[in-house]
Amino acid sequence: MADIIIFGDTLGVLDVRSNFTQRQGAVNYNATLTNPGKNIRSAINGMYYTNTEEIDMNINLDRLSMKWLQPFVGDMLERVDGSVSSQIAITGKLDSPVADGWI
Repeated sequence: MADIIIFGDTLGVLDVRSNFTQRQGAVNYNATLTNPGKNIRSAINGMYYTNTEEIDMNINLDRLSMKWLQPFVGDMLERVDGSVSSQIAITGKLDSPVADGWI
């Protein structure tokens, strides 16, 4: 999907791919958000195991703009600006996931 624009802020181009592997009983997913003009690439990828309801996910954010959050936090914050980068791994059962990483 080209030019994802949320509340006037262009986040970039979104590419989402997934497939189910019968052998592993899992959904393999990969989503990337790239903004070539700003040399930015963020990604979420991993596996969701349907039989055990477990997740193995990696989230890598590279200078993702925070402006799109403003309409959701307007009652709490006057102005949201800047960007966020992070690397987070989320594993375990869906009802009790474990997150490890940094923001």
